[in-house]
Formats: sequence, C-alpha cells, structure tokens
Amino acid sequence: MEWNVTAKIILSLLLAGAAAWDLKTRRVPHLVTWPFLLAATALRAWEGSWMLPVFLLALVLVELAPEAWRVSAVVVLGGLGQAAAWTLDDPAAQLIVPWWAIIYVLWTLHVLGGADARLFMALVALFPDVALVAALWGGFLVAGVVWLVVMYRRHAWLPLVQAGRSAQAGKFPSLEELKEQGRPTTPGLALGALVYLWFLL
Repeated sequence: MEWNVTAKIILSLLLAGAAAWDLKTRRVPHLVTWPFLLAATALRAWEGSWMLPVFLLALVLVELAPEAWRVSAVVVLGGLGQAAAWTLDDPAAQLIVPWWAIIYVLWTLHVLGGADARLFMALVALFPDVALVAALWGGFLVAGVVWLVVMYRRHAWLPLVQAGRSAQAGKFPSLEELKEQGRPTTPGLALGALVYLWFLL
C-alpha cells in the first residue's frame, strides 16, 4: 500500500488523538483501538496475508483459557503461526506473527495495557517493517525515561531495579495494579509511529 501525504496526516491525527486521550484519562477507548486493529488486519489480508485474521481470532480465544495457561498458549500459537507463515511464504506474516505474540504476552502479563497492545498490533500489521518495530520500542523507551525522570528525578533508576527484580522472580503487576498505577504509554507508542511514518517510511 502506498502511503500518500493525506493518509499519513489522517493516521498521525489518529495517533495524536489517542496519545492525548491517554494522557488525559489514562485510557484509550476500545472504539478507537479495536476498529483500527481490525481494519489493519483486513487490509493486510486483502494484500495476501489471509492467515492473520485467523491468528488474531486465535489470540482473542486465548482469553477463554485459564489464566495460568494463557502465556503458554500464546507462545504455542505464535510458533504455529510462524511455521504457517514460512510454509505459505508470507514475508509480512513472518514479521507480524511473532511481534503480535510478544505484545499479546506482555498484555497478558499486565506489562502493557490492552489499548497499547492493540495499537502496536495494528501498526505492525500496517507496516510490517523491522524499522517500525524499533521505532515503536524506541518511543516506549523515551516516554518511559521521561516519566521516570519527572516522577523520581535523581532516583529514576530505583523503579527499574525493582521492576527487574520482580520480573526475575516471576512477579508481574495484577490487572488492578496496572489500572491504578500504570502510566500513559500511548504517547511513546505514538511518538515512535510518527517518527517512522514521517522520517523512515
């Protein structure tokens, strides 16, 4: 798909609006993220990656599994999806499937919110490019560092150490903790996407 200036502007406004909404309410509405993800998946299917709607449905159905099995289920689905992508010789799906699985695991572990996970998945579906993935994680990193410095100033490293120790011990935030203590990360996601859209695409 060719992205002209008008399409870039529309997508940029959508991302900026989602980031502003997240900063204001600490939530991005489902009515923004789900249609965006479904549209991106449909577009990729239209261009040949028809297995992606099936893979997305499989990820959604993981929610029916007991919580203790969800991460394992996503890992298995990711492996099967990647094998299918290689068998079908689908280069776009070969990049999209593993990143969808990774981001879904992070959402399942309550490291990322659902809105950020869906926006990430939609963007990777629209632009199956390693440069985009790097830009998105770079945006997350910049937003995280800025938040830590603003909140903790010279002690910004302490939360990172605590988070690292918790992850090593296999302890991740609960859904309630994510809702109560989580910080807006959509601005970082939007920043990375905008850098890619206007400077790398």
